[in-house]
Amino acid sequence: MTLRDLVGCIVWSSPSDWNKIRGHPSYREKFTLHEAAGGDRFGFQVQHPDAVAAYKPDLSITMAWGFDVNENFQEAWAQRFPDPHASSHYVDVFYNGALVLRKQYVSVDGGRAMVPLSIERDQFVVPVAYYMFITLLDHLTLSAPSRPSDYFEQAGLQIVNTPWPEEAPIEHDGSRA
Repeated sequence: MTLRDLVGCIVWSSPSDWNKIRGHPSYREKFTLHEAAGGDRFGFQVQHPDAVAAYKPDLSITMAWGFDVNENFQEAWAQRFPDPHASSHYVDVFYNGALVLRKQYVSVDGGRAMVPLSIERDQFVVPVAYYMFITLLDHLTLSAPSRPSDYFEQAGLQIVNTPWPEEAPIEHDGSRA
């Protein structure tokens, strides 16, 4: 299975295709080392994902999301909503337990909706597959799913028909380099 095949399985799925689990432990925790006051001690911080999910038709495909990247996301487009608070997070996609894709998304309007980051800083464009991916995530996460198209429009994001993810599968001809 290529990365694009995997993403295709995800973006064409529906929320009912996923077994979502909230709560701890998820066995997808993120550990970071931090320095204690005075600099003479170190400790670990543990961050838990908001949720994990397994794709019911193929349990080798799983996701974990909600790892904090920036609790106070400040780009102008993200503040165009009734609640200007925005934060960014990671969603990780796993295949047979291996991390194969990590993408950042933004929680906008005080956590009422999720939108992807633009793939081009100046043009605010999002590939249609990325739009579908974040829409699925939005529906899996929020108790009252948003209408992502409304949020995309309000943020000024344009959906384009370009390949996503950008990472092309590595092709190998069988010879040794």
